[in-house]
Amino acid sequence: MEPVPKQMPEEFPTKSHYGKLCVLEIPYLNFAQETCMGTMCVHEEIGSAVQALFAELYRIKFPIFSMQCSPWEKRPPQWFLFMNTIGYVDKKRTGKASLSHHAAGLAFDLNPHFNPLIWPERSIHIPPNSVYNPAAAGTVTKEIADICYKHGFLWGGVWHEKKDYMHFSWAESDKLVPELKPENAGAQFA
Repeated sequence: MEPVPKQMPEEFPTKSHYGKLCVLEIPYLNFAQETCMGTMCVHEEIGSAVQALFAELYRIKFPIFSMQCSPWEKRPPQWFLFMNTIGYVDKKRTGKASLSHHAAGLAFDLNPHFNPLIWPERSIHIPPNSVYNPAAAGTVTKEIADICYKHGFLWGGVWHEKKDYMHFSWAESDKLVPELKPENAGAQFA
């Protein structure tokens, strides 16, 4: 796999379906607690909130497996999505025909392999064979979700129909993109 260039290649979209995108360089700690430099592509209006959130995760030494922008113009391969903390992805919502908050750069998935999407009603488990274990390093817990809430993001781990433990979306998505409603408005921790 080729490393992601420091600057967005010309063929990489600078606009999503809903607005302008920006690429952020974000320091993070890997599972060996070594400092790495990651990249994340998000809607330009939330860039500073994303940087502040990940700065706080860095300060508390929350490990991140990998973070890099997708070098693919369209939806990247599954293995890439399963291993990377990632923001913008040109994709539809799981199980729906409409575009996801990722397609607007208004969502990110955090350590997907450790924080799966589990939708028992539809027998969906993404990534396959992954396990949500709140005691494991790199897993999103209430403490991590609270940090994300503080910076303006809602957590898919509190949804009722399914649990998307990796997923965070901008709480005020509808103010930037009227077609996108906040994904879990009103959901709170049990």
